[in-house]
Amino acid sequence: MTKVAFYLCREAAVQITQLNIYPVKSLKGISVTRSELQEHGLAWDRRWMLVDTHQRFVTQRQLPALATIEVALTDESLVLSHPDVEPLSIPLAEPQGNLRLVSVWDDHCKALPEGENVTRWLEAALGEQAQGLSLVRFATEFTRAVEQDFLDGGSAHTYFADGYPFLIATTGSLDALNQALVAKGKPCAYEPLSTQYCR
Repeated sequence: MTKVAFYLCREAAVQITQLNIYPVKSLKGISVTRSELQEHGLAWDRRWMLVDTHQRFVTQRQLPALATIEVALTDESLVLSHPDVEPLSIPLAEPQGNLRLVSVWDDHCKALPEGENVTRWLEAALGEQAQGLSLVRFATEFTRAVEQDFLDGGSAHTYFADGYPFLIATTGSLDALNQALVAKGKPCAYEPLSTQYCR
């Protein structure tokens, strides 16, 4: 954290109540107590993404079962877990191979495909609905800029996040949303919305 950011936090009495990273876009996140702030966002956040046979991103919007895959990070590996199969470890070291052009929304990004063993693991975990899926990693040599329309001058970059390097929700805004839902007679069916639903 820079000195400027530190003083801003101190003066505004800001408290971080939860910090999550999502190494694989649209899989389960990881709650962390600290993270390195990098140009593209929090360390390892949205560094990987699932794509279909057209090299277009796939999320829980199309495949809700992705929410059943848990993710962990060790010093050397990204680990995927699912109740029906053995965990799969993927080295953090960038793989060697041919770059692919993949798309997330309207952006085209260069990415490195992970091994065929990952594709087989996904099919074993999720069945037919996972056929044709593959896991790709954002290529370090590529830069994906945030659209200028959302910047007040300057520049920013991100990996496979929907659009921004940092996604922030405040407890105050979530409290207001929950109150508005109750007032309209549409409270959340299970429990009040919290930061765990913010991706």
